[in-house]
Amino acid sequence: MNRYSLTLILAFSASLTLAQTREHLKDRVLGTITKEVISLPSLLNSRGGSAIWEENFEGAQNQSGIVQTNNGAWTVGGADGNVWKHGFSGTNGCWSENIPQPTFATVTNGYLIFDADSANCNNPSSNPPDFSATALTGSITSPTIDLSSYNDVLLEFSHAARWCCQSSPLFIAVSNNGGQTWSADIAVDAPVINVNQQATTFSLNLSAAIGGTADARIRFSWNAGTAYYWAIDDIRLVPPAENELILDYGYISHNSTGEEYGRIPVEQLDTEMLFGGSVRNFGSADQTNLELTIDVRNSSNTTIVTGMESLALLASPDTSVLELLLTSAALVPDLYTTTFDLISDSEEIDFSNNNITRRFEITEGLYSIDGIDVHANGETVLSALGTNSFENAEDGFMLLNYYDIRNTMNVPAVEIVLANGTVAGSSLIVALHDTLNIYADDVLSPIAQTEIYDITEDDISTGTIRVYFDSPVELQPNAYYVGVEMFGGSSDPDNPNTIRILDDITVPQPFYSTMIYIPGDQVYSNGNAAAIRLLGDVYIGMDEVSENSVFSVYPNPSNGDQLHLSYSADKSGLVNYRLLNSHGGEVLSATFMAASGNNIQFLDLNQLTSGIYLLHVDAPTDSFITKIVLTK
Repeated sequence: MNRYSLTLILAFSASLTLAQTREHLKDRVLGTITKEVISLPSLLNSRGGSAIWEENFEGAQNQSGIVQTNNGAWTVGGADGNVWKHGFSGTNGCWSENIPQPTFATVTNGYLIFDADSANCNNPSSNPPDFSATALTGSITSPTIDLSSYNDVLLEFSHAARWCCQSSPLFIAVSNNGGQTWSADIAVDAPVINVNQQATTFSLNLSAAIGGTADARIRFSWNAGTAYYWAIDDIRLVPPAENELILDYGYISHNSTGEEYGRIPVEQLDTEMLFGGSVRNFGSADQTNLELTIDVRNSSNTTIVTGMESLALLASPDTSVLELLLTSAALVPDLYTTTFDLISDSEEIDFSNNNITRRFEITEGLYSIDGIDVHANGETVLSALGTNSFENAEDGFMLLNYYDIRNTMNVPAVEIVLANGTVAGSSLIVALHDTLNIYADDVLSPIAQTEIYDITEDDISTGTIRVYFDSPVELQPNAYYVGVEMFGGSSDPDNPNTIRILDDITVPQPFYSTMIYIPGDQVYSNGNAAAIRLLGDVYIGMDEVSENSVFSVYPNPSNGDQLHLSYSADKSGLVNYRLLNSHGGEVLSATFMAASGNNIQFLDLNQLTSGIYLLHVDAPTDSFITKIVLTK
């Protein structure tokens, strides 16, 4: 999909290059609560009755300025209110071929849709399609609803959306006086940008806003979005349960800032890590004595870090963040699973939405903002960005990741995970940038950059590449961007080759975490957590031949269970060796006493899986690093 309407970075404070406040992280979490993936209790109606009011648009008809239903007239408003319509077949515009039919429960009766794709499409048959990219704003408002007998009111509706290149344009508002005045717009959470959202349920406690009023109204607004659509169906107002807490989101920050890194080098840890959760009172009653327990377990399922934070009162329908700093001293290179568990004094109808599981990895040297292959099974949501993502961006398109360096880090190379669609013959250059330059739209003053790297068929088959600098780059404590500049490499300008890089959109990140640069234009916020990773000095020489007359290993590659390490020593002494996996984690280590002369040590590889490993050997007068390839 091509799209050129992007969000420009304006007035971004230079202080973000050093340290974010904990409040910055808290604001981001509260702004990206994923309400649409809540496990909703089956007994939300505590009174045991039916819905107060519902609308599934059966028999609805489009009329001039309204959508007439059995419940009354839904009226359009705003500059582009006429884009709202009741329909059955989704959008019909420049990019409609990739838009699925929403899986609403009553989809056969039709649904409301704001079809920005069609409204902005001048000519879908051109190549690329002629898309005007005009910012559209329009609303549609319900008929009045009598809630005079219901002080406690819960709104539920199904929706599906896609938008591009900005923050979400999806909002609702409510009125308690027939539309004379309105509440502030309430963001409808759908945090995955530029991806077709599955039909999900949005739920919101509106008791304080419209409970007990005789002429309540609900307004759905698409606000200043340029692309794609928002579809809505199966709207219900029901009495909420009396007691219902929801743990919306759990977060982990090794530097107490706005970003959440999937893999963290052990040397980049502060003395404490920040753990927190966003808690919402979804019931009609105030909730007391809340406790959020954090439990961090290693790959052997042993608790390494634990703690608890409490809150005496959470009024209905408020949201609060509970967080605590826990020591990181016990964290060594390993994969960790963090559970967030919420309890209170009340007897809730459903406890299934009171816990969240998150994972992170501590490594010897691999630093990644993405959590690909770290997230728990079934959680990972991926997108991709590359030379064919935006119009006129085939050559020189740049994707950049933000990295906070707390302690000096030597970077010999950068690891990149290619996405489907990458074509052999294309090429790239990796560069490290000061954040201030990037925020000033200066991508031509890198701290360091590599030679051109040509993509091969083997690279595409492997999926992951490592691009080395001429010599390791020392990064002092600060914040940096690592950028990948991409080139199609085709002589035919109408059919350039393509490079695409995976973008991990599982965990919402701050807007500056992954940026793009379009040649001749500016730096924009568009990605989430691109799979562009820093490698520490443990990777120095990993892709080079390191055999010499003192050390050798064989067979290499190995498809057996043992590796022979040969060491020709000029005197006796202790020899230490460590075997690291491709993520920098130690998988094998030992010490042996070498005698003067030739020594043979056998390394047992029986428990290891196929892959690439790095062997470090330290002897009294010599050291040795080499790559080990294990094929089973």
